[in-house]
Amino acid sequence: LFRMVVWLRGGRLFTLIVTFLFFTGLLLTFRLLGGDESVRGHSFVVIVDVTSLRHGDVPGVLEIVRAYNHQLAVDAPSDWVDSVRLRFHPVETLPDAPHGHTTVHWTSPTTVQIDYVSINDAVRGLGRVLATPVSQRMGTIQDTRLFSKTGVMLDVSRGAAYTLETHRLLLRRFALMGINVVLLYMEDMYEVPGEELFGYLRGRYSRNELQSLDDYADALGIELVPCIQTLGHLEQVLHWRSFKDVRDTYDVLLVRENETKSLVQKLLEAAHAPFRSTRIHIGFDETEHLGLGKSLKKNGYLDQWQVFRGHLNVVSTLCKQLGLKPMAWSDMIFKWRSPTKEYYDTTLEISEEVIDSIPDNVDLVYWDYYNLDSDVYRGMISKHQSLAEHSPYPRQTVMATGAWCWNRFWSHYPHASQTIDPFMLSAKTHHINEVLITLWGDDGHEVDIRSALPAVHYFAEHSYSVDTVDMTWLRESFRAIHRGDFDEWIAASHLDIHASLSDLAHFNTPVSVAKSLLWEDPLLGHLQADLSDVSDLADHYSTLSSQLALYAQHDPVLRLPAQLGRVLSLKVSLFTFYHSFI
Repeated sequence: LFRMVVWLRGGRLFTLIVTFLFFTGLLLTFRLLGGDESVRGHSFVVIVDVTSLRHGDVPGVLEIVRAYNHQLAVDAPSDWVDSVRLRFHPVETLPDAPHGHTTVHWTSPTTVQIDYVSINDAVRGLGRVLATPVSQRMGTIQDTRLFSKTGVMLDVSRGAAYTLETHRLLLRRFALMGINVVLLYMEDMYEVPGEELFGYLRGRYSRNELQSLDDYADALGIELVPCIQTLGHLEQVLHWRSFKDVRDTYDVLLVRENETKSLVQKLLEAAHAPFRSTRIHIGFDETEHLGLGKSLKKNGYLDQWQVFRGHLNVVSTLCKQLGLKPMAWSDMIFKWRSPTKEYYDTTLEISEEVIDSIPDNVDLVYWDYYNLDSDVYRGMISKHQSLAEHSPYPRQTVMATGAWCWNRFWSHYPHASQTIDPFMLSAKTHHINEVLITLWGDDGHEVDIRSALPAVHYFAEHSYSVDTVDMTWLRESFRAIHRGDFDEWIAASHLDIHASLSDLAHFNTPVSVAKSLLWEDPLLGHLQADLSDVSDLADHYSTLSSQLALYAQHDPVLRLPAQLGRVLSLKVSLFTFYHSFI
């Protein structure tokens, strides 16, 4: 058998078999996404009095009741055993809680009232009631928002255009956590009139589909914001010949051209059309190739900073004309003004020339998924705020952290939480109004997006916690909202956590060894040769797979990482066996 495997050109038969087994598990698992949200492990039923809500808030609460129909109901016999009677009480904003609050009053273990400011506060309160253990059903608990906007950015541009039902599932869960903003990152995933190749065969959303999602989000108190690109990251569009006249490099637009300006205006109009919000994210990140393609041949070398700021002014002016409030990633402003060309250059001095270059109507988004040092966050926040303080118009600094779900099969919660802590504490110290957690899908979006929910939930609880997150409460809340055990989901992160993997980390970036091991040739073993010790890696994956398989018996979400662990154990074993003979 071994000789046959070797003869079959580097183990391609073996690769075919284990890949088939893996994807069988993948398809079985993904079939469950978007299904029933009944809560495992809870036996009581909450009877919701929807007549106590403001009239406009009823549809959102009813959506939650329908989704969690094993634990929520709007009508039941008065003598129903193990039931909790819930009423809502709309209130005004409190002076000490300007961003909103939710107050849960337990008058008895079977009666509870939720005081709420907005519908999103009401849904957050409903999530708290679902998660409250019997032993704690007395007294009053107040959740106070520490930020006016706590948001999630969903990436639908990397080969995974979620179904509308999956979007609705995520929106419900976000609302129960108290998330009140969701950005949809859509490079070419929205309909642009007259541009048939824009998002062609990529699963783009129609205007009606996006409008239906906006309606759904609005009912839950969530602002849905389009997040697009108007300069870089447009390789999926620019590879078409029909866009050759607006292409500078493979992923960057040719700026300072009328055709480009006309296209950008069409993008802004089309992206905004389905949404209530007048806010729009215009991108502008990671455009290092700006001016180095067709522009270089046509105009010679142009100062990239000057070209960048010129196009930013063009786009911001178009936004003003359309009545839109834009925000943009800030990395290139810092990179092009830094002597070291680095984003997180703490020695960079913000000059008057830089301040004057940023259009007054553009909010800057400081994204940082890497740093573990609070001093770096504080320094970068101060630099961003200095750009805003000198503006004659109110310019907000928005901050974005990450769930570490990109370039892997399962989100790396341990690392995400290590970055979220200093990020959120720094944001609170500097009185930032809006924070986001990004769910990027780089490199094919092969991740099960549900694996990012522990990081999102941790981030959301941070937005209600003055200091650190109450992990005991987080576990209860996670079980109630996501139907899973927090620690069991985190265990799956160990697909990318092992002592032999530490040598591959760089710049606080955990490498997804699981993904690399799955797709590499099992006999050549390019990656495994770089690991410090593979002797017990097969045992690590075998043990992890067995552990996750036990969890998967009561939680089908964990079937995918369990089967993946099994496949990786086989591949590492084959590599070790093969190299023992050479």
